[in-house]
Amino acid sequence: MRIPYCAGLKLQGMRPIQEDSFRFHAERGIFSVADGFGGPIPGVHASEFAGELVDTYLSRGSRDPDATLPFVLRSYLSLAGNILFNALIYANQRIFAENRKKNINERGGSSLVSAYLDEGLLTLASVGSCHAWLLRGDNYSPLITPRTYERLLNPGGFSESLTWMGNSQVPLMALGMVEDLEPEMVECKVSPGDWLILHTDGLRLPNGQPGLDEILKIKQKRLIKQQSAHEVFSFIGDVSKMNTDNAAILLVIL
Repeated sequence: MRIPYCAGLKLQGMRPIQEDSFRFHAERGIFSVADGFGGPIPGVHASEFAGELVDTYLSRGSRDPDATLPFVLRSYLSLAGNILFNALIYANQRIFAENRKKNINERGGSSLVSAYLDEGLLTLASVGSCHAWLLRGDNYSPLITPRTYERLLNPGGFSESLTWMGNSQVPLMALGMVEDLEPEMVECKVSPGDWLILHTDGLRLPNGQPGLDEILKIKQKRLIKQQSAHEVFSFIGDVSKMNTDNAAILLVIL
């Protein structure tokens, strides 16, 4: 499969510090967004360190799978899936070990979703409150289910708004918080022309996720990839002006 096009955007929101981040290496098929928490210094560090650790592990494993052995093996996952699974386990262990040496008010954690593209197989690993969407043809669908307090109360994504709850987006699992973490894993085949959108929970499109309808309309214009990314991020920037939270978004065009 040809090298995908990728572009990223960060939104500051009304927070003084940007605690969300993204990293990608399109030529290696590595894409991640992370949502840090714990305060300005711990949250920023956890977010950026999480992406860096996964990136390092995947870069090493994509060149030589034996370089990451021995590791936890899941029989239901491909080799690429197992490498990504262990990348998140590795990142969690490193951040958790750091946190154990710190006072409680100095500890940071991070939600994260990482994508690993190996030929035509897309593997996703998710921890916490981030989102991933696949746009194909005239449709889009969620690839993962965020593990948040909101999902606990509203598992079917019903229309009732939970925005009145200040902690509705609190992740129920996150890197660096517990030692026995189990990432959510998804594997699927992808094709040229598909779009992948990864974003943290700070991205709130109008009327919730139906705002993706507008992004789908941009996709259907069949513009050159750079122009498509420009229009998508212009739309997101316009509708997110009143958002209070940080956000990090990656658009991957296959």
